[in-house]
Amino acid sequence: MPATMLDLPRELYLEITDYLNPEQKSTLARLSKDHYLAVQEPLYAHASINAWPKLVILVRTLMKPPIVSSLSAKQRLNWHKLSDQQLRERSIKTLKIILKSSLTKNATGSDLARMVGAISRGSPGVKIHLQLQGTWYTLLKQLQNLSLPDVVHLTMYLGYPTSEIDWRRGETEIDLWDLCFGGSVLPDLRQVEVDTKHASPEKRPTTLAEACKFSRGRYLGVMNKDECDTLYGLKNMESIRLNYNHLLESSVLESLFHSNIIPQNLAKVEITNCPSLHQTMDIAALSMLLHRGLRLLQHLKLHVQPLGSDPEYEETR
Repeated sequence: MPATMLDLPRELYLEITDYLNPEQKSTLARLSKDHYLAVQEPLYAHASINAWPKLVILVRTLMKPPIVSSLSAKQRLNWHKLSDQQLRERSIKTLKIILKSSLTKNATGSDLARMVGAISRGSPGVKIHLQLQGTWYTLLKQLQNLSLPDVVHLTMYLGYPTSEIDWRRGETEIDLWDLCFGGSVLPDLRQVEVDTKHASPEKRPTTLAEACKFSRGRYLGVMNKDECDTLYGLKNMESIRLNYNHLLESSVLESLFHSNIIPQNLAKVEITNCPSLHQTMDIAALSMLLHRGLRLLQHLKLHVQPLGSDPEYEETR
């Protein structure tokens, strides 16, 4: 089969390679120089990266166009609409990046912004899905003055240590809401999910009873009644999922869903087990969410933790 694939019309060739996984496409590229050239577009169209070093290698590869022999006359007859330069282009359509802090050293926000910017410039219209797992607090703080273009989907599992009540102070101070919804750091963001308790999706509870053990009393030190700045990035949002997020307070809830920024494209909102939200103390903010959500949304999931016997919490409130 590989010996005859280059004789196919380009459209049919691309349809066939769509059924191959990345490893199979890489094997195909090693068969000959012509195969290497022909498979560049499908090989990089939908890429997935699961480690920082691999992201560095990807960017370096994209910056260096492949140098191979020209296509034969017969191949040129079948693919007459394409030039060698067009075949050499490694244009990425979708890119999924998963970065784990436990497996990463010397990563900085400026390096991430530089690499995402290079991918964005080299592949116009690329859709980047970025997932951060673990304690990326220093990197997130560095990103607050930078930009990650073409990141349309952001997922964060920050693994907040419950014994450390001042994670937003000092070197780890982060304006999480402005970073996600301010519109400057992530100008193209459409979908977001932020979990501050678990360091990875595998560590999340599987039952509602287990989820309710996420105690609100441990997070008194981070509660903040100050209002957020206007979150202009909300107008582009399509999906917001805030699960096990101790930073979601009533003031943040009002800034997200009771501002002058109307998220016309927002179709899905999930807010579950956020311990800084109280069933009775925050009833006004929760009612506002329901009132606006029922008019705008196609899907709304809201689960507020049941009231517990925590006198210290009630006195602090």
